[in-house]
Amino acid sequence: MLLSARRCMVSLFIFALQTSQITAVPEQGKENALLPTWNIVGGNGGRNTGNCAGNDLQALQGSWEEACLMARKANADLSWLEATAINTRGIGPAAPEGKKKSSDDYIEWRRILDTYIAFFGEIPFNQQGDAGVANVDVGRLKHEHSQAVEDFFRDIERDFCQSASSSRGKLLVCTDETYRFIKNGEIDPGDAQGRKIEETHPNCEGQGGVWYSPDLPERLRYSEEPPPGESGTRPLCNSRDDDMALTLRNVNAIFFCPLALDSTQTLPTANNLRTQIKSRSRWRKKDVNKDEIAQKLLNRGIGTVEDPLGNAKETLSVIFLHEMLHLLKGAIDNQAVDINGNPMNDGVETAFRATKAYGLVHARNLATHRPDLARKNPDNVAYFAFAMFFDELDWSRGYAMSKRS
Repeated sequence: MLLSARRCMVSLFIFALQTSQITAVPEQGKENALLPTWNIVGGNGGRNTGNCAGNDLQALQGSWEEACLMARKANADLSWLEATAINTRGIGPAAPEGKKKSSDDYIEWRRILDTYIAFFGEIPFNQQGDAGVANVDVGRLKHEHSQAVEDFFRDIERDFCQSASSSRGKLLVCTDETYRFIKNGEIDPGDAQGRKIEETHPNCEGQGGVWYSPDLPERLRYSEEPPPGESGTRPLCNSRDDDMALTLRNVNAIFFCPLALDSTQTLPTANNLRTQIKSRSRWRKKDVNKDEIAQKLLNRGIGTVEDPLGNAKETLSVIFLHEMLHLLKGAIDNQAVDINGNPMNDGVETAFRATKAYGLVHARNLATHRPDLARKNPDNVAYFAFAMFFDELDWSRGYAMSKRS
């Protein structure tokens, strides 16, 4: 069973100390509406039965709308970049001469292209002189970039964000609290013949049993994840690993974990705070130490969403896009690399388990050293969409700067 967990990450933006409030969300069946695009499942009640209801539902409605808007903007910006590259033979709009003011097209070109390179490590379109590139294809997006990045945003906009989009069998579940571990020797609650759990699931006898939920559809009812461990480990949402959400691609389901639905940990949307983003133009200086910037980002000195108490938060809309990469593309969370390109792990205590490329710093390092992986890494793609959404700023270094003039 493919299980792609979404861990806590360092957000790439900085806001004033305010919180976000959900305003009106799209009506059911309208553009960017959560319903009926997603099939919300679970029992009667809220998250304790797997059902997204009340505040959880409202938060997800707002975050899905914003995820759609981010995908639309990223798709439009990439289309503009490609059209401009084709029209200019891959050169782009003319740069300003001397002290002349830059044209709007040049500023836009640099904003999109530089940010793309920052998150994916490469120029995405064919250039004059590239090996094997026909003259007619100069300026067009390279196949590997079109397939991994542009097609993802286009598919979301076309198939999931239009009026009356159908669920296409995609399931949304709020938490895994409805699961109970059925131990060996106990009757399988879902078996009409009343057999014991080790009889109906013999392949799991060695681990002592199987997780079962009476409130979820048949394809989600059993989970063969390991049994409960220390700290009350759940089958899917593991609090020890700070899981925000996870995707079970083989059953077309996304689970949002309690941490993601905790308003002290996440913001449903970021758009309400748009006016609070602070430009960090002073970081443009060429002599700024890159290690220093990376350390500030890791320490949340740059790039956090904070509430009035200074608690850093995630944004559900970005998490949604991350999980959609798992669901639609089968993308995996790649192993992170350090600033020098060395593979990272989280130490001896967990037997050198690979550190996942979550968060801005890991996304940027992956783009620098492994662009072949960066364009497929969920956080790289999700963060790029976020950066395109806030187009009044230049995010080409991963934090807000005033646009180039």
